[in-house]
Amino acid sequence: MDQKVFFSQDGVTVSKARFIVRSELYEINQISLLTYKKLKPNRWVAMVCLAIGMLLVLDEGDFFAFGGCFILLGIVAWVATKPRYAIILKMPEGEVQALVSTDQAHVERVAQALNASRGMNHTENIESAQRAETDPDFSSLSPPAIE
Repeated sequence: MDQKVFFSQDGVTVSKARFIVRSELYEINQISLLTYKKLKPNRWVAMVCLAIGMLLVLDEGDFFAFGGCFILLGIVAWVATKPRYAIILKMPEGEVQALVSTDQAHVERVAQALNASRGMNHTENIESAQRAETDPDFSSLSPPAIE
């Protein structure tokens, strides 16, 4: 059993030796690179609704009102889709999206706990956590506090 638990909330547990996300187990000493980044929201439903609405409105036929409803639905769907944040682990088997959430603060706390856990493991060839360069909106994380 792991001696030190750095984080345990919402089905995610980070300990000195293991990272558990909803029954998926990752060994901390197997992680060679930890990356966290903002993923773009999936807005294809909104775009389809907007396109159908525009076609119906431009037709100016019997379905003009339905076109307006589709446009309104597309706008609501566009605004309602939130960006997602991910923790990506580079393991010997390849890259794994270990955690994906719309809660940025939760992902940051998990990343800080992983950094703290990795700092306590004196494993060679472990790179420090990196913020994805393609994401200027993702706030930088403070260094982990090691007890």
